[in-house]
Amino acid sequence: MIVEALIGTATLFVAAVGVSFRAGRLRWLGTWYFAQDAPLVVRHLGFVPVPVALYGLLTAALIAAMTVPGPWPLLIVLIAVFGAVALLFAGVWVAANPPEWLKPHWLREAERSRRMRSLGDQLAAELVSARGKRPGRGPTPRRFTAAVAGWGRRVVGHGHNGHGRRRALRRSPGPRPAPRQDAGIAEPAPRQDADIAQPVTGDVAGSSLSGNGERRPAEDADRAARDAGWG
Repeated sequence: MIVEALIGTATLFVAAVGVSFRAGRLRWLGTWYFAQDAPLVVRHLGFVPVPVALYGLLTAALIAAMTVPGPWPLLIVLIAVFGAVALLFAGVWVAANPPEWLKPHWLREAERSRRMRSLGDQLAAELVSARGKRPGRGPTPRRFTAAVAGWGRRVVGHGHNGHGRRRALRRSPGPRPAPRQDAGIAEPAPRQDADIAQPVTGDVAGSSLSGNGERRPAEDADRAARDAGWG
């Protein structure tokens, strides 16, 4: 009876510690929860009392049943043995991966805030890396219509900063005009002043000129006689 009493007292004390930690008390048991370099048993020290208390209760029931003669104590012993083994494995699993319902409220809030902070840092790092990879691109449009218009411009070929036009030129450059060579162009013939008729001045307005612009005195005299009525 003394052994069962000692086991029961220790079990109740451990259960009280586990329940107090689950209720939000005894926060010093969860100070090592976020210490990644600490051993797993030390990190999850606050979750160990509840499985240990249940295991102690089953052990006390097993010892009490072994001291009582009869068929029912034997059945209680078998149930206690299998229950203790199952509870041992469950306690190890809970200590390794504590479920959310076993964590106190303040620990869940701290874990959620740390998770959100790490997620924000990860998104900021991805944004910085994306900006470093594409420095010439503008910010992504937030509106759906602007995004659709941007995709349409990319499909047509008019990208930002003239990239689409340059891509189109690279795809079909076409024949380029040959450079102009001044040596192959024929120069105009020089002007010949002898072939150009000289302008007629006032003193020779009525005289006849030859093909090369010279006066003919004989023809001028005959014309003057005919005009006077002599001829």
